[in-house]
Amino acid sequence: MIPRLSICIPTYNRPVQLLRCLRTLRGQVLNYPVEIIVADNGAPIPPEARTMAKCIASPSGAPQARNAAAREAAGEILAFLDDDCEPEMTYVAALFANIALLERPDLAGLAGGVRRAQSSHILDNAWLQAGFDRYFEYSATQPRLNWYPTANLIVRRDLFRQVDGFREDIPGRVGGEDIDFCLRLMDHTGQQFQCVPEIRVVHTPVENTSLYQLARKAFWYGRSERWLVRIRPALKTSFWRRGRFLAIHRDWRASLLTMSLMAGNLFESASFMELPASISLSRSAGFVKSE
Repeated sequence: MIPRLSICIPTYNRPVQLLRCLRTLRGQVLNYPVEIIVADNGAPIPPEARTMAKCIASPSGAPQARNAAAREAAGEILAFLDDDCEPEMTYVAALFANIALLERPDLAGLAGGVRRAQSSHILDNAWLQAGFDRYFEYSATQPRLNWYPTANLIVRRDLFRQVDGFREDIPGRVGGEDIDFCLRLMDHTGQQFQCVPEIRVVHTPVENTSLYQLARKAFWYGRSERWLVRIRPALKTSFWRRGRFLAIHRDWRASLLTMSLMAGNLFESASFMELPASISLSRSAGFVKSE
């Protein structure tokens, strides 16, 4: 029997991106047992979205929204997407072609492929190329991963519930709940994640048009990694050991941007003497086995 799939999408004030995501999914789900759940963080949801998905209200915060969607899910399999990710036209078919992998006892879950849409701004491209592109390119070549972003993460619902989903006690605007969830699931199952690149989405992040915007974003990544290091001290070594290799690109634009963004992270990173988040934003703990 084919298991049912629940696609969980948190959203906040991104109506254009959300509709693009839902429209791409709409034609793919007709021949499969799929439901789409959109968890709204408080901003109005376009009326069209309600015709394509089950839309629910959730408390403020990305982990709260993901958990709310998962609680509503009827499917045995949960696929987490971000609202600024557009699934490729073969996304659902590729997922069901590989869905049997989730029954294997040696896997905690699946990591789908992520391809980034090109930004029209040189600094934004340098930022994203230095960290995110390198992470996703590298992860696609690895047999196993310790963690993966919720831009395209697939897990069994029973395992999700066994570890109580995403933590909701993260202070302020700090993120990192995706890393924490994956590591807790890995601890619980004793297994890692497998990347299946053909289950692919296209990530279209909001463009950053100034160095200030990039530094501000890097600052919040610094806070996320600071929180992660506090709850999992072993990650400090992982961020330090691999971040430099993955984030500093030979391209002068990426290298220059990396150095510029250090100032934006200095306050957060200096307090515990680790590399600035502008360098470690690759979140390279996923490449290092737990110690």
